[in-house]
Amino acid sequence: MSLSQLDRSARAITAFVIVAAGVSNLAGDPPGSSLIQVSSGDPFVDCAADFPDLQPGTRYPASEVEPWVVVNPTDPDHIVATWQQDRWSTGGARGAGVAVSFDGGKKWQTVLMPNLTLCTGGSSFRSSDPWLSFSPDGVLHHMSLVLGPGMNAMVVQSSTDGGLSWSDPVSLVEGAGPILNDKNSLTADPTDSMVLYAVWDQLDLANGGGPALLSRSTDGGMTFSTPSVVHDPGATGQTIGNQIVVLPEGTVIDFFNEIFFVPSFSETLALKYSEDQGASWQPGGPAGPSIPVATMLPTFALVDPDLGQPIRSANILFDVAVDPTRGTLAAVWQDARFNGFQYDAVAFSLSTDGGLTWSSPVQVNQTPTDGPVANRQAFVPSVEINSEGRIAVTYYDFRRNDARSGALTDHWAITCDASKVDCTDASQWSGEIRLTKKSFDILRAPLTTAGFFIGDYVGLAAAGNEFVALFSASHGDDPASVFVRVFDEGPKRGKSGNHQGATHETSASRLALESGPLTKN
Repeated sequence: MSLSQLDRSARAITAFVIVAAGVSNLAGDPPGSSLIQVSSGDPFVDCAADFPDLQPGTRYPASEVEPWVVVNPTDPDHIVATWQQDRWSTGGARGAGVAVSFDGGKKWQTVLMPNLTLCTGGSSFRSSDPWLSFSPDGVLHHMSLVLGPGMNAMVVQSSTDGGLSWSDPVSLVEGAGPILNDKNSLTADPTDSMVLYAVWDQLDLANGGGPALLSRSTDGGMTFSTPSVVHDPGATGQTIGNQIVVLPEGTVIDFFNEIFFVPSFSETLALKYSEDQGASWQPGGPAGPSIPVATMLPTFALVDPDLGQPIRSANILFDVAVDPTRGTLAAVWQDARFNGFQYDAVAFSLSTDGGLTWSSPVQVNQTPTDGPVANRQAFVPSVEINSEGRIAVTYYDFRRNDARSGALTDHWAITCDASKVDCTDASQWSGEIRLTKKSFDILRAPLTTAGFFIGDYVGLAAAGNEFVALFSASHGDDPASVFVRVFDEGPKRGKSGNHQGATHETSASRLALESGPLTKN
């Protein structure tokens, strides 16, 4: 029986679960490591409410992928993470996990998002694209894409106790048949605790087109407006990866990848802005042109460096950040322009005028170029800016891969102080930090139709003058677990090019292009 034939009226409910906080190190870490394991095990091992044996695809128990992290603006020691729990090969997961730390990331309490999927008391079979955002008053909000037979919806839940308990889902939009709502994000306005911005793309799989949609809340997440169009590229194009940031003076900016399929395939990281909290958008309204950030040039298809198997990465997506004090904007994405289109690197661009103009992209990852070409691939970049103006970028690469079986993978961070140096100069990026303590085999991660998958994005947040990196890694018998590491600027680069000093640590495929639109569920 296919997923579309399942009885949507089935409502067998498994009780909301609180998992006792357990902190452990990634297998092979030395004692005292500041790399902390946040998730473990399979909370759905006894759940049959979603008829898992009848659903299409392969499920990966005890897999936690696509993590996101936020820090309470009223308390830098209060960190909250979310992720997809028990990923399916055919898209989505059996639910969403949340972990809460009140001590700067040393200890974590783990819960499941309640009333979201059938395994947590909800009505949907799967959830995807989990996203978190704190309002300036410390109220926390969570957004999900939920999926069922012939339906999809965007929902938001809120928490007033820091992420340990949650409200019932508020539905923003529902799609059916050829209408797919996809790739969402949620931003609480840092200048107004009552205002939230939820954005996503809505794909018409039958007729083409994928405009960027916005739904606002002006009552702290209790209700949301009817979705409105931010930008519509028309039937021959689509948007994907919408993310909203808010400048210190209140201007709201929505970033998206604007994709056109005819007369030839093209991608542009672009934006529109609003000066009235999302009520209207410039330039020219929903039907008007977007402001380009950079052309996202065709990327090298990410593959296992040993056998050439596909690995799903973020190469039609991006990440953006705003300096909360100065309003400087930063963007990162995967791009192969720096090496003759042999492999993906991490491109970085900066704006100091509110997004109207952008610097020429530069490569910021420091993956060595003296090894095999396939080991030089860098992917899934994230960017964040702290209150001091320091920019951090994280990414995965294969530099430590060797002749042994498996595709050995590590997660890295690099920083640049935009308050002191010109970060549009690639030479000013230094202090690379290895966030993993042991390379992991990405070929143990869940295998989707687009390749091995640890997430279209991973988390990176600022906590005071430090950064919190949250990422997925395979280890032991688990296809993927979530780990966290708190860091600051890392070691300095000496004149010889070698890293000097020690880190200060406070705690431990693009989808195949076919005839239709691109989705990243």
